[in-house]
Amino acid sequence: MAEPNGSGEGNSRCAACGRLFHCGMKDEQPCWCATDFPPVLTGEPQAACLCPECLRARIAAHGRSTT
Repeated sequence: MAEPNGSGEGNSRCAACGRLFHCGMKDEQPCWCATDFPPVLTGEPQAACLCPECLRARIAAHGRSTT
C-alpha cells in the first residue's frame, strides 16, 4: 500500500500518470483494487498505488507478457 500523497484522507497520486484518486486501503471495506482486479503486483506489497485506468493497463500488459 502506498502512503497517501494527495490532498485529503484516502487520496493517493497514481505512480504512473500522476492523477489523484481515492485509495481505499484504509477504508473499512477492502480497497477497490483488491476486489475488482486480479493480483498482478505480487511481491511488491509497498508498491506505489495506481489509479484504476493505469492498473487496467498494467494488468493488460502483464497478460500480454505471460502469453
